[in-house]
Amino acid sequence: MYRIAIVEDELDAMKELQGMVERFFNEAGVEIEVSCFANAMRFLETYRRGFSLVFMDIEMPVIDGMEVARRLRKVDDRTALVFVTNLASLATNGYEVNALDFIVKPLDYELFAIKMRRIMHFVRRSASTTTMVHTADGMRVLRLDSIRYIEVSGHNLFFHTDEEVVKTRGALKDVVSELGDESFALCNKCYFVNLARVESMDRTEVTVGGERIQVSRMRRSSFLKALSDFHAGRKLDAPEIE
Repeated sequence: MYRIAIVEDELDAMKELQGMVERFFNEAGVEIEVSCFANAMRFLETYRRGFSLVFMDIEMPVIDGMEVARRLRKVDDRTALVFVTNLASLATNGYEVNALDFIVKPLDYELFAIKMRRIMHFVRRSASTTTMVHTADGMRVLRLDSIRYIEVSGHNLFFHTDEEVVKTRGALKDVVSELGDESFALCNKCYFVNLARVESMDRTEVTVGGERIQVSRMRRSSFLKALSDFHAGRKLDAPEIE
């Protein structure tokens, strides 16, 4: 079952979006639980991890949706976030809060369903995909959505997750071969970054989980393309190892 939150201050707009969400999942034969919040501060004050997807209206009184999203990311940087807005231009800074997509009002169910199919592909993949890591203490199973980035140093690999850093012996080419078509890309020869966890990027660095990692001049173009392809739902190109 998927838990879904709708944060929308306009009652009619909330009911319309809720109806489309319920119709989409009903047609797919998938059980859901929808929680609606007309008050953004109430959403933040009562928030608990566990939502698979959050729909966030951008234009709200007192505190706008972008600021709500920033505060949400301080307590939960995994939940899939989709902005709902009257103006697409208002959602262009969604990368700052790792927004997955945006939906423009007035809502159209056919367009909504197309977007939802891509969104749920990401949600399902993030929730269920894992990788096995062999350590000195035995085998570990790591969820891909918990891995921020993988660091390569000599013959060692360091999996930086939300909870810990897991060390194993291995080669970069093996990790790239396994995860290169999922949601990971090389930002330089030593760091393999989970694109779903990227918070921001400038000309020389990318921020992941609050950490800033250098993007090499050689990798910048391919990394930026991978990031764009990932958020557009396109298949990633296989990374080339130097």
